[in-house]
Amino acid sequence: MAKAQVAVDRFSALPPDVAHHILSFLPIAYVTRVSCVSKRCQWLHLSNPTLNFNSFPYESILTFHKRLELFDSLHRFLTHRGNIKIVMLKSLLFFFGTVMPKFGQILQDSHIEFPSCVFLCESLKYSTLDMNSAILTAPSFSTPPTSKLVSLSLRNVIVEDDEGFCKWVSCCRFIKKLGLERIYGLEKIAIKSSSLESLSIQCPPFFDINRLEISGDINRYSLNISASNLKYLKWDGNMLNHHLGEMNCLEEAEISLTFHGVNHLDIVCEQFLHRIRSVKVLTLDQETAKTLFREGLTPAPLDNVWYLHIPIRSSIDDNLVQAMVSLFRAVPNLTTLNVSLSLELPFHVGGNNVFGFNRGYWAFQGLDFISRLKKVTIELTYGWNGFELARFMYEHARNLKNMFVITLPNQASMMRGELWRTNRISNARVVFRGKRPRGAPSGSCLSYV
Repeated sequence: MAKAQVAVDRFSALPPDVAHHILSFLPIAYVTRVSCVSKRCQWLHLSNPTLNFNSFPYESILTFHKRLELFDSLHRFLTHRGNIKIVMLKSLLFFFGTVMPKFGQILQDSHIEFPSCVFLCESLKYSTLDMNSAILTAPSFSTPPTSKLVSLSLRNVIVEDDEGFCKWVSCCRFIKKLGLERIYGLEKIAIKSSSLESLSIQCPPFFDINRLEISGDINRYSLNISASNLKYLKWDGNMLNHHLGEMNCLEEAEISLTFHGVNHLDIVCEQFLHRIRSVKVLTLDQETAKTLFREGLTPAPLDNVWYLHIPIRSSIDDNLVQAMVSLFRAVPNLTTLNVSLSLELPFHVGGNNVFGFNRGYWAFQGLDFISRLKKVTIELTYGWNGFELARFMYEHARNLKNMFVITLPNQASMMRGELWRTNRISNARVVFRGKRPRGAPSGSCLSYV
């Protein structure tokens, strides 16, 4: 008679903090199933400090009555938890707007106010809110703030009192990460924080927050940040009349800016580059690079930059070439360069001003970074400026290890032949990759050495 096989429950034997960490990645529906394995798993289910209400089986939200049953089940679950603290709560509020058509119409015509008292919860450390234009009011300052927030990410919310909101964020002594996306009502951002390490402000161009231009004179709006320990900065919008404090700990920056209505632009650009001078990994899109490093300016040196990414709209035009010369002079210790089409910026077919500079022009500039360059990724579409830059780096970068050249399929063979005829002083490995034009039928890229 064959012996019966007994399954071993190794999960129940794990330390509570390890088991809780594993369960934190699962939606509540899956965690509930795990709780049926043993009494130990049931206890882990109830005591888990991280709750994920983001995903539910389709059959449990199919009808209104099913959703009511689900809410009743969640209510019983929270009741059984008692006073066990919740460190992280992820919740998708699918109930609103589906209760009845009438209530759904009311929601479309008005805004729900998010209860600010949630932020006063002493155990709350991580908060991510993606609301349907809900109103967010900063917690009252009538009592000393006790927030222990470490990370706050807001998306699709309306801030009624921008000054109060910024004061509240500044009073969060432990906050390290702040993300603001599609935020209405912020006319002035003034944040002072010694703990903030990561700041992200982004919105599509059709949102006012992208330029912080809610109404009136654009010059009334400003951005003031004092965060001496900031390590990561992502700024997508308008340069504004800003004031940035010292950022001596800044390591990575992604900058995509327009410069409408900025007073004393030359001074503003100079001050901005001076503030981010400690950055090591830098992303500047095509238009931002043209403004910050335009001809006639002497930019502050960015000696710590070892990685530079320049997203472009279509091709390397003549104006961008001149800005790139100034930019390359500011990054003498650059080892990795990536010049490729942006997936976020709209594509523009190259014009006539994409043929004006050959590799002799680049060689004449005496750029220091070329001797330290080790890895290059460059995408070529229209014109010869980009290819001439690639030839210059291939010929003069003595420490170059890898070069990835992305071309349109009809260009690859010709450009590869031209590059092979170039004298070089390195043993760089060159990989050509044929890429379909944006908007063409999808297909795999071809890579060949």
